[in-house]
Amino acid sequence: PPPPPPEPEPEPAGRELNTTVVQTMIRSNKAIKKCFFEFKKANGAYPSRVDMRFTVENSGGVSSARVTTRKYRGTDFDVCLGGAFRSIQFPPFDGPSQTMTFPFVL
Repeated sequence: PPPPPPEPEPEPAGRELNTTVVQTMIRSNKAIKKCFFEFKKANGAYPSRVDMRFTVENSGGVSSARVTTRKYRGTDFDVCLGGAFRSIQFPPFDGPSQTMTFPFVL
Protein backbone atom coordinates (compact mmCIF):
# COMPACT_ATOMS: atom_id res chain seq x y z
CA PRO A 1 0.00 0.00 0.00
CA PRO A 2 1.14 3.58 -0.60
CA PRO A 3 2.48 5.53 2.36
CA PRO A 4 -0.04 7.74 4.17
CA PRO A 5 -0.18 11.35 3.02
CA PRO A 6 1.96 13.77 5.01
CA GLU A 7 0.35 15.66 7.88
CA PRO A 8 -0.89 19.09 6.73
CA GLU A 9 1.19 22.02 7.88
CA PRO A 10 -0.49 24.05 10.61
CA GLU A 11 -1.87 27.30 9.32
CA PRO A 12 0.49 30.15 10.14
CA ALA A 13 -0.83 33.05 12.14
CA GLY A 14 -2.02 35.87 9.94
CA ARG A 15 -0.23 39.18 10.02
CA GLU A 16 -3.31 40.91 11.36
CA LEU A 17 -6.81 40.04 12.41
CA ASN A 18 -9.13 39.94 9.40
CA THR A 19 -12.11 42.25 9.93
CA THR A 20 -14.44 39.91 8.01
CA VAL A 21 -13.56 37.11 10.43
CA VAL A 22 -14.17 39.44 13.37
CA GLN A 23 -17.59 40.51 12.06
CA THR A 24 -18.66 36.93 11.34
CA MET A 25 -17.58 35.65 14.76
CA ILE A 26 -19.31 38.51 16.59
CA ARG A 27 -22.57 38.24 14.64
CA SER A 28 -22.78 34.47 15.11
CA ASN A 29 -21.90 34.45 18.82
CA LYS A 30 -24.73 32.97 20.91
CA ALA A 31 -23.72 34.77 24.12
CA ILE A 32 -23.91 38.15 22.35
CA LYS A 33 -27.32 37.31 20.89
CA LYS A 34 -28.50 36.30 24.37
CA CYS A 35 -27.52 39.74 25.73
CA PHE A 36 -29.65 41.42 23.08
CA PHE A 37 -32.62 39.10 23.72
CA GLU A 38 -32.39 39.80 27.46
CA PHE A 39 -32.23 43.55 26.77
CA LYS A 40 -35.37 43.36 24.62
CA LYS A 41 -37.16 41.29 27.26
CA ALA A 42 -36.36 43.89 29.93
CA ASN A 43 -36.94 47.00 27.79
CA GLY A 44 -39.55 46.00 25.21
CA ALA A 45 -37.31 46.72 22.21
CA TYR A 46 -33.76 46.29 20.97
CA PRO A 47 -31.39 49.24 21.27
CA SER A 48 -31.09 51.10 17.96
CA ARG A 49 -27.28 51.29 18.13
CA VAL A 50 -24.63 50.02 20.51
CA ASP A 51 -20.89 50.50 20.00
CA MET A 52 -18.52 47.96 21.57
CA ARG A 53 -14.82 48.74 21.96
CA PHE A 54 -12.65 45.67 22.49
CA THR A 55 -9.03 44.60 22.36
CA VAL A 56 -7.89 41.34 20.81
CA GLU A 57 -4.47 40.05 21.83
CA ASN A 58 -2.31 38.33 19.20
CA SER A 59 -3.13 35.01 20.93
CA GLY A 60 -6.72 35.58 19.76
CA GLY A 61 -8.09 36.22 23.26
CA VAL A 62 -10.09 39.33 24.09
CA SER A 63 -8.45 41.22 26.96
CA SER A 64 -11.00 44.02 27.34
CA ALA A 65 -14.47 44.81 26.03
CA ARG A 66 -16.91 47.56 26.94
CA VAL A 67 -19.89 49.41 25.60
CA THR A 68 -18.92 52.93 24.54
CA THR A 69 -22.45 54.13 23.85
CA ARG A 70 -23.09 56.46 26.80
CA LYS A 71 -26.72 55.40 27.31
CA TYR A 72 -25.71 51.77 28.02
CA ARG A 73 -22.33 52.15 29.77
CA GLY A 74 -22.25 50.59 33.22
CA THR A 75 -25.57 48.77 32.76
CA ASP A 76 -26.31 45.06 33.02
CA PHE A 77 -26.34 45.09 29.21
CA ASP A 78 -22.75 46.42 29.20
CA VAL A 79 -21.69 43.70 31.66
CA CYS A 80 -23.40 41.01 29.57
CA LEU A 81 -21.85 42.13 26.28
CA GLY A 82 -18.41 42.58 27.87
CA GLY A 83 -18.46 39.02 29.18
CA ALA A 84 -19.70 37.69 25.84
CA PHE A 85 -16.91 39.45 23.95
CA ARG A 86 -14.25 38.25 26.39
CA SER A 87 -15.39 34.65 25.82
CA ILE A 88 -14.72 34.82 22.05
CA GLN A 89 -11.50 33.22 20.83
CA PHE A 90 -10.38 34.83 17.58
CA PRO A 91 -7.72 33.32 15.30
CA PRO A 92 -4.17 34.13 16.49
CA PHE A 93 -2.24 36.71 14.48
CA ASP A 94 1.20 38.30 14.36
CA GLY A 95 1.95 41.73 15.71
CA PRO A 96 0.58 43.86 18.53
CA SER A 97 -2.88 43.62 20.03
CA GLN A 98 -5.66 45.28 18.06
CA THR A 99 -8.33 47.51 19.53
CA MET A 100 -11.44 48.11 17.48
CA THR A 101 -14.97 49.35 17.80
CA PHE A 102 -17.84 47.24 16.53
CA PRO A 103 -21.20 48.96 15.92
CA PHE A 104 -24.38 46.97 16.43
CA VAL A 105 -27.00 48.83 14.40
CA LEU A 106 -30.44 47.28 14.70
